[in-house]
Amino acid sequence: MQGPATFASDHSRAIRPAGMRSHAGVLAVLRFTHDGDVGDEALTDGLVEDVLNGVARCGGATVLSYSSSFAFGSDTGVGLGAVAEGLGADRLLEGVVRLDGSRVLIFVNLLEGGGSEPVWGERYAVEGADLFRAQQDIVSEVVRVTAPGLAGCVDQVMRPPTENFAAYMSVLRGTALMRSGSPGDREQARTLFATAAIRDPHFGLAYSSLALSKLALAGFGAAPAAVLTEAAELAAHALAMAPDEPRCYRVLGLVRLYLRDHAGSEEAVRRSHELNPCDAETMAQMAFLLTLRGRPAEALQWLDDAVRLNPIHPDWYHYDRALAFYAIGQYRAAAASLSRLPVLEPGARTRLAACHAQLGELDVASRHMALLRRLHPRFSPQHYVSRSLAFEQHADAEHLSDGVMKALQAAA
Repeated sequence: MQGPATFASDHSRAIRPAGMRSHAGVLAVLRFTHDGDVGDEALTDGLVEDVLNGVARCGGATVLSYSSSFAFGSDTGVGLGAVAEGLGADRLLEGVVRLDGSRVLIFVNLLEGGGSEPVWGERYAVEGADLFRAQQDIVSEVVRVTAPGLAGCVDQVMRPPTENFAAYMSVLRGTALMRSGSPGDREQARTLFATAAIRDPHFGLAYSSLALSKLALAGFGAAPAAVLTEAAELAAHALAMAPDEPRCYRVLGLVRLYLRDHAGSEEAVRRSHELNPCDAETMAQMAFLLTLRGRPAEALQWLDDAVRLNPIHPDWYHYDRALAFYAIGQYRAAAASLSRLPVLEPGARTRLAACHAQLGELDVASRHMALLRRLHPRFSPQHYVSRSLAFEQHADAEHLSDGVMKALQAAA
């Protein structure tokens, strides 16, 4: 490791225009080893993910998404050379985080693909908001190595998101809980986001995360009008506080979609992509939106791009791909995508039944509908099509409804 870090800033240099990316190779930010209480793992993952996003926003290197990079920890039993080869990465960023009372200790190394010799390494011992300066310094050094001409963007994309360290930690914990997907965890996340917003009323990401949690707890597209209105207000306030935060635009895009403002939704998601062209989640969200706008072929291209950045991706990519395949009449491919989901929640099973019905496999469609009725007796497939999926074109909604009705009739 090198000596103590210094924290320099140069606010006179501008962010590099979005879309202009050099050929600095592929970077994977591995999940840092957490050395401390198990309950603090979410904090380690969150602060490292913010480093990943900072490098991605500066451009230069292509940065793999967190869910792919984090599939391999810095302490993995697999050799780092094999990890780099498996991910298709030219460089790896790995390290250790230790929470020691009020202090955060960070040990970090940037390695070439083979993992034999560090290109750069550092150690940090920080407290409170000084963590943001450590994150900024790590991003600066990584960008210096991968794309030296872009170092001037770091001070702008890595501005401290809040002056309240406790608020930041609440958002990190809440984000980890949101990803678990269970209603209980999402309720805890909502409480953490609300607490963060109270601690710092100017913390944009806290308001955006709160909007997302409320939307998720209310069933996204099935959310009542009052929830959608509140989420829209929170998302708008988030952007007023953090106008350059791509995650805030992504949430705004989702809220606008379920308000049936499809053009406004696409505008917000495109802005999110401009601010962080390496965010695979934004690309996948764009794919979902474009299918609902009646452009499924274009959606599949966006989803392919997302998978290139995130080869070890969340299961919901299969859900979105199936929606696009169904829309263009590739029912077999849609059914195959849905069958890759580890758990078929009611909406996914409804669509799988519709795929088999459109293929003329009415016995299979009937079995899925019978199982749906037994497992979820209060679930309405018709309501799911009309309310939960925000199709812009009536013909697209009718296309899915046709498959669902054939499956229901087969099960009658």
